[in-house]
Amino acid sequence: MSTPEDISEKQKSINQLTLETFMNKTHYQKYIAKTNPAKHLQNQHFLADLKKYRGTILTMTDDLLENPMESINSEVNELFEKYASSVIDFLKYKELDRSTVSSEAANNDEDMLFGEMDEPTTTSSSFWGKDTVKKRRNRVGTMDDVLFQGYMKK
Repeated sequence: MSTPEDISEKQKSINQLTLETFMNKTHYQKYIAKTNPAKHLQNQHFLADLKKYRGTILTMTDDLLENPMESINSEVNELFEKYASSVIDFLKYKELDRSTVSSEAANNDEDMLFGEMDEPTTTSSSFWGKDTVKKRRNRVGTMDDVLFQGYMKK
């Protein structure tokens, strides 16, 4: 059975994950600066080192891109392979997304399905007599309409 301390630690880690995931980086860094100065200082040192070694990092990365079999050290080579693999997956997904959007725009299934439909008439004859019935068009949008309009704005 979980103790209250275990639950509290789990809740803290969930809260931390939520903050990291849903806050933008600038606000998150400000939050960390206030709540965890040691972590903020560590991050500031990392950013300073990143700036200092930027040229060397770019040269090493370029060398590994030119010759992926080049051995720097096992950790760097392993992490570079994971990094490159993640970037490749991301780029493939982005290409797939672009091609899907462009093919949808070219083939626009919505136009094909509903393009030839006549608009509903506003007047019609009554089934129960000779009177003309005037219908008001009071259309309430569906969730699909809202999603489609939001998609088209992108």
